[in-house]
Amino acid sequence: MPILFDLPYYVVYSLFGASSAALAKASLHHALKRHYAPALLRFAAACCCLGASLSLLLFLLHRTDMSVMVPTSVGLSLMISSIISIVLLKEHIGLSKIAGMVLIAIGVALLSGAR
Repeated sequence: MPILFDLPYYVVYSLFGASSAALAKASLHHALKRHYAPALLRFAAACCCLGASLSLLLFLLHRTDMSVMVPTSVGLSLMISSIISIVLLKEHIGLSKIAGMVLIAIGVALLSGAR
């Protein structure tokens, strides 16, 4: 089965992975300020997202060749992490990073058509 039909799973996998990292960062931020209840809540959510990400990783490894699955998931994870950091964490990126994300998107599109 071509990877194109699995692309939504890759996106959800990448969302869970990037969300777990963002939640873990927020958890550390709150813990350093000694706000332990919000830190614990964000840490628990990060663990849940990480578990969901691992489950999808295993599912995708079962359905797709590793030589296609890993580059696709890494590329999408980089793009989604950048988008989350811009939108939620208010980080700024330059033109070269935007160009890199476009190239990653092209690579993911090319791998998606691979068998």
